[in-house]
Amino acid sequence: MHRNIKEEAITKKPYVYLVDKNKNRKTLGKGTYAVTYLVKYNGKKVAAKESIDPNPKASFEDIQKSFFRETQTYQKFKDSLSTIADDNKKEASQYLIQNLASLTFNINGSTRFVQILEFGDQGNVRDWIKRNDYTWPMRHETLRQVAMGLSYMHGLKKPMVHGDIKPENVVRICDENGILTDKIIDFGFTKEVDHETDQCGSPMYSDPQQLTVTMPRSTELDIWSFGVMLSELFNRETPYKGKTTAKGIRDFLFALNINKITDEQIAIAKSEFDEACKQFKETAKNISMTDSEETISSSDEYISDSSENLTQLNIMFDRLKNAAKNEKKVRDETAKATILSQWCCMFDRDKRPTGAELCVALSHEAHKISKSLKKKAEENDEIIHTMRTNLVY
Repeated sequence: MHRNIKEEAITKKPYVYLVDKNKNRKTLGKGTYAVTYLVKYNGKKVAAKESIDPNPKASFEDIQKSFFRETQTYQKFKDSLSTIADDNKKEASQYLIQNLASLTFNINGSTRFVQILEFGDQGNVRDWIKRNDYTWPMRHETLRQVAMGLSYMHGLKKPMVHGDIKPENVVRICDENGILTDKIIDFGFTKEVDHETDQCGSPMYSDPQQLTVTMPRSTELDIWSFGVMLSELFNRETPYKGKTTAKGIRDFLFALNINKITDEQIAIAKSEFDEACKQFKETAKNISMTDSEETISSSDEYISDSSENLTQLNIMFDRLKNAAKNEKKVRDETAKATILSQWCCMFDRDKRPTGAELCVALSHEAHKISKSLKKKAEENDEIIHTMRTNLVY
């Protein structure tokens, strides 16, 4: 839950920068209006999001406006908790980063605005996308938790629109029990739903209709961004494959059909797999018979060994077939994830899912995916062990 937010003006920074081996400050991220550092505050490692010096691309007024808007957003999150009776909705607030303090200080005539935030000690999702240990179930759980966070924001009495959902703005935090939690950060673009027309967020993740014209702020903007992020996590590729213009992104999304697997493709793959198994078994059987003829003098003992080897082969291939069935299920779930990303990225905003609908869809699939992949992993481990110990002739 979110603690009370301290808002205070000070003349000395109440935290100490942590540095790397070269004595440089440890930077966690950079944005249009701020740089985030790793610091020690009240004895704990936290993130300090500091405003930058005004420049031609960021005036003092814009920086101040962004900082105060973010502070107000955190305060609204905190205030809303006391009015929500549903424990599940309250629980969803944990997927939004906690603000520990909001500070303003003046040093040598320069004003700085600072947000003291929880530290995402495991980095952001962008850091994880290419990692081999960022498994399919883990990515799925990331998406479920982000959907929970959005559902909380969109479900407030006055719904809030984040405005910049992307992998960089989701950090991963590991607790003392080793449990990872994904949390949405960076509320500099966040506003309540209203009729104000403005552009917000990163072009790669923005509703393409917003890239050419300003659109009313609505929760559907976050859903589009979520859909793009979903496709990126499942494909481990930056969206739009290098397209950076508004037209290029728009054309690409009109043809969005990533990794869709048809029943016919699955049937063909299964048929090819079964045929390969059959041929391999025949080869193994012939080899065993030839060897038996060459060692006829100890036939009884050898035939017994060959029979045992063939039994092991049969067991192995039965397991391989079961693994193939599980693989089919996994590919089916991938196709469903693709359909979900397409649903989020529909050009008709009214047809996109709500944050609550995304939570239901992802929670339902998460259980099935986790169960099937765990079983598949166990079976694959057994297969590898069997092949190493029993298929050495």
